[in-house]
Amino acid sequence: MAIHQNLKHLRQLSGLTQQQVADRVGLTRQAISSYESGRTRPDVEMLSRLAEIYGTDLSGVLYGVSLEQGKRQTLKLTAGVLLAAILLLTLAHSGAALLMNHLLPPSLAGGSSELLKGRLAVLNVREYLANVGGVVSWGGCLVLFVLLMGMRRPPSCLWGMGIFLLSLLGTAACTLPFIPFDPVYLPADYLLISLETLPPFLLLLLFWPLHSLLQKWKSTHSPLKPQ
Repeated sequence: MAIHQNLKHLRQLSGLTQQQVADRVGLTRQAISSYESGRTRPDVEMLSRLAEIYGTDLSGVLYGVSLEQGKRQTLKLTAGVLLAAILLLTLAHSGAALLMNHLLPPSLAGGSSELLKGRLAVLNVREYLANVGGVVSWGGCLVLFVLLMGMRRPPSCLWGMGIFLLSLLGTAACTLPFIPFDPVYLPADYLLISLETLPPFLLLLLFWPLHSLLQKWKSTHSPLKPQ
């Protein structure tokens, strides 16, 4: 792709509007639009500023998505898949509890060995789902950690906080609606799975700003940086 096409593509990947980019570099939206349409071409200094905003480098602007931008895309995709998997497991965990307590309540299971076996089987399934959720959460967050460590320009801490908030809100959405309809379990019984799935997200959130500060320090004290 040509430079103007790369600029448009990188901006869209970054989730920014032309006006937002213009505000950051001190230009008008029309100027950014002109760059992306190919009517005008930014100088090297402006290209460098745009590359920094888009989380890439000059090669990414000149020749297309750079390795750094590719890592950023992989990070976002991994985070999305991880959140979806965790929420599906949490939803299955909650659904199993509600069905069990309606179809196989303790009062009935206590009087029949078959019903008791059925209830125990569902309890084992819920425990399995919680364990799988923990494994998926720790494994996925480890992958995110490795990707983050390999990035010179990691996404902002707000982006990391957004992942954690989404995991919290998603967990709430997959547990709280079931609680009022359950005649047996308390809210804590539904939220037990969150003790397995949320801690890795919290640790990742705590690490994120430390890594960002470290990368800024490295770029500031780079031996290649002119003094």
